[in-house]
Amino acid sequence: MSRIVRRLIFSFSALIGIVSFSFVLVHFVPGDPVDLILGEQASSVDQLELRKQLGFDRPLWKQYLHYVTQALKFDLGQSIYDQQSVMVHVRNAFWPTLFLTLSSLFLSILWGIPLGVLSVVYRNSFLDRLGSLVSVCGFSLPVFFSAPLLIWVFSIYWPIFPVSGQEGFIYYVLPSVSLALPLGSALCQMSRSSLLEIIQKDYIRTARAKGLRKRKIYFKHAFKPVLVPIITILSLQFAALLSGVIIVETIFDWPGLGLLLFQSISRRDYPVIQACVLVIAVIYLVVNVLADFAYALVHPQMRD
Repeated sequence: MSRIVRRLIFSFSALIGIVSFSFVLVHFVPGDPVDLILGEQASSVDQLELRKQLGFDRPLWKQYLHYVTQALKFDLGQSIYDQQSVMVHVRNAFWPTLFLTLSSLFLSILWGIPLGVLSVVYRNSFLDRLGSLVSVCGFSLPVFFSAPLLIWVFSIYWPIFPVSGQEGFIYYVLPSVSLALPLGSALCQMSRSSLLEIIQKDYIRTARAKGLRKRKIYFKHAFKPVLVPIITILSLQFAALLSGVIIVETIFDWPGLGLLLFQSISRRDYPVIQACVLVIAVIYLVVNVLADFAYALVHPQMRD
């Protein structure tokens, strides 16, 4: 219980630090939202009036206290760009990113972990070399290259999948595959390297000496310790994907957190930017706390 309390205190402190740093950083970014809204030809009187309406005429520390006070009340303000509630913008963008994240994780787990395990079971075979080649290529190709390549092959050369939109299952294929390639490659490499280390342990040698089948040794006795590094990768990547992959969502015009954050930065929409950063920070902290509990479930020695 004390460990949980310490973890929660640390998470809350980290959240306060992230929110404070992002608030200050946003206000020091070049560009004035007042100029973007009114234009550079607006009179100084109109600019002063708009600054007063937006609260930019107050000192920065007063703006910060007001923002934190309102955030504790779950009120993130209104968008400077369209005067709509920030919570509405974030809520509308959160669900598309969540579904895209889950589909990407499912695809990466579906091919990454089995390929890594089979590469160890059939070590030095054609399957092992093929798995290493696929994982290295998938991990090395950046998303800003693989995503347009998938569009060119499967939307232009072979018009099978749509490029943008979110109207059905088929629209998830290309963005999910582009995100699942590097994550699945990381899972494949981690599964293979961890399993190669585990099979050198004494209890694996004992299981072999007892005459157990190879498949039972790998999947029942050796695979469970491998879940610890796999959970680490999945927790970090889940938080990163859920936070919004800006490049992929921009390329595929996906209405998620990444695209919302990119558009808000372009518009200097401070309340929406701060809300996106706050959501991203909360996601990271919550997923990391859940990962600690997952460690305890799959590895009883880590419960203490």
